[in-house]
Amino acid sequence: MIELRGKDNGLHFSATVDVSEGARRPAERSASPKLGAWTREAVYDGHLLFHGPAFQVIQSIDGVSREGLTGTLTGTLERGWTPEPWRVDPAALDGALQFALLWSREVLGGASLPMAVGSFESYTDALPEGAIRCVVLGREVHDSRAVCDVVLEDLSGHALAAFRGVETILRPGEPVVREETSAGVPS
Repeated sequence: MIELRGKDNGLHFSATVDVSEGARRPAERSASPKLGAWTREAVYDGHLLFHGPAFQVIQSIDGVSREGLTGTLTGTLERGWTPEPWRVDPAALDGALQFALLWSREVLGGASLPMAVGSFESYTDALPEGAIRCVVLGREVHDSRAVCDVVLEDLSGHALAAFRGVETILRPGEPVVREETSAGVPS
């Protein structure tokens, strides 16, 4: 168990960590959600995603629906980050959470923040080379929060890592726009 505590010893974050020898393999390949068209132009607009150049890892978005979202991103090697002995790809993991925020924007109608992750599993001990496919699978949609799973795969479909139970909530004071789009989700 690891914990992050503040000056007053108040608990801010806790997690159970299991570092096993060797990479585990997922039981099955992730399903692809049925998607409608992605109609937004700018991904890094300074509001929804406000990441600086080093973390602007999203390359393309295939489509979106209430079921999920898919696209491609670049990882640490492709971004040219200083080589480190990483067991997971920090750029790709951040990109996976960015994809969760894009999906949440579509289903909730406003910008959101990630608030919890149920679990994380890594299926490789090496940094991936080339483009990485990201598959967001929607699980729950409520008025102000959404829950999804996010799987990172190489382009041949082998899972690299998975976040399960990513919970996002609308940002406080965020204007919400709920109108149906051709993808069948609020816009």
